[in-house]
Amino acid sequence: MKTIFTRLFLLLAILSAGTASAQIDDQLAFLLQNRLDVLTIATNTKGFGAALRTPDGTIWAGGAGISSIDPLDSINAAHRFPMGSISKTLLSACLLQLQDEGILDLDDSLHQYLPAYNNVDPNITLRELLQHVSGVYNYTNNPGFLSTISADPSHIWTVEEVLDSFVLAPIFIPGTDYSYTNTGFVLLGEVVKQATGHPYYEEIRTRLIEPLELNSFFHPTYEPWEEPVAHLWTKGFTWDPGNQLEDEHDKIKSWDALWTSAGAAGAWVGTPTDIAEWIYQLHTSDLLSQASVNEMRDWTSLSNFKYGLGAQHLTFQGLAGWGHTGGIGYISYAFYFPDEDISLVVQTNEDLKGSAVSSVFNSLLTLYRNYEPATSAKEQSEELNFTLFPNPASDYIRIQPLQQVDLSRIELVNSLGQTVQAVPATTEPIDISALTPGVYYARVQSASGEFVRKFVVH
Repeated sequence: MKTIFTRLFLLLAILSAGTASAQIDDQLAFLLQNRLDVLTIATNTKGFGAALRTPDGTIWAGGAGISSIDPLDSINAAHRFPMGSISKTLLSACLLQLQDEGILDLDDSLHQYLPAYNNVDPNITLRELLQHVSGVYNYTNNPGFLSTISADPSHIWTVEEVLDSFVLAPIFIPGTDYSYTNTGFVLLGEVVKQATGHPYYEEIRTRLIEPLELNSFFHPTYEPWEEPVAHLWTKGFTWDPGNQLEDEHDKIKSWDALWTSAGAAGAWVGTPTDIAEWIYQLHTSDLLSQASVNEMRDWTSLSNFKYGLGAQHLTFQGLAGWGHTGGIGYISYAFYFPDEDISLVVQTNEDLKGSAVSSVFNSLLTLYRNYEPATSAKEQSEELNFTLFPNPASDYIRIQPLQQVDLSRIELVNSLGQTVQAVPATTEPIDISALTPGVYYARVQSASGEFVRKFVVH
């Protein structure tokens, strides 16, 4: 009997890779997707998108949770997410390319490209702006910023308007301290325009996005909006503060004031798959000279936070990573790990879920690093403990342990994280005929822990 269920498990493992790349190891793809499903429930998060780019070029990509309820749309690998400040890696690479070509020098002063602005020292260098050591006030910290761009969502903000409206006095003398500031990257976007004659988003598309075929990337307002984009869920982000999570997709999609004020500092959108490919190629390909890559990774000594040129250096489980985090309602992590030669991206469509993203990122990284291909179906089945079938289902499901384990309780949870059915532990068919079509999770408790499987009712 156990052999039958083990074979069934192997079939389900292959079928469950539906949100993953067909090229990657089926066992690893199943484990990564299952971990994403489990943590979506465990962290009580609306949804996640994730992608892992391996040394041989294969990419696993998965999604868990929901994008929208009406109509019901589960997140999968095709969903795009606004990436927030991961956008800074694109602008940094563009500027480093321009330096490689002799069009500009990062040690040039701002006044060589732009007119004088209030509260902006014209002698600041491009390098100081990239490294957040310029002392320029961060305009998104202005107490009136969110309320102002919310008051007229359709307004298209110019750089001059952003600087004049929100940038206050400098907070220190350039080159003497570190303070993260989006203002520097808004200014650098204008530098690209003055140096090339083209807006930063056109240069980035021509130089980086098109050569790498990052086809999911787009810049809202200045380029057409492209679906599917995972819907943002927030408790009032900037509109109607409250305790109820709301789907704000329609507002986000048409919020030109957000996208144009974020601009070069954080407005790009893309899939986890393409972001993982981007962050990998940035650090490994010939897009930049090796000297420029080294420059990008040369972090400032003015802060304990290791920040290079539009690049964050963070350590995860003792493993050094280069990349960036991002937050624009959506929360994102994207890092390349030289010692493993992989890149990993995790994004969520729920506001204020930074700790959940961090947990998922670390968990997927640990799973990958500890993974060894199972040498037998028995080893693989023991890792996953039980199987659920049929899947998709309509009238019933069965839950079958794949090893000697005592089940204590079974809960069926909907895509909102709500328990819709609880039954005593059983391996007999469980009636699900009362469930409406959609995505559900079976949360199974046993003496050895709690395990989760995703299933679909049709």
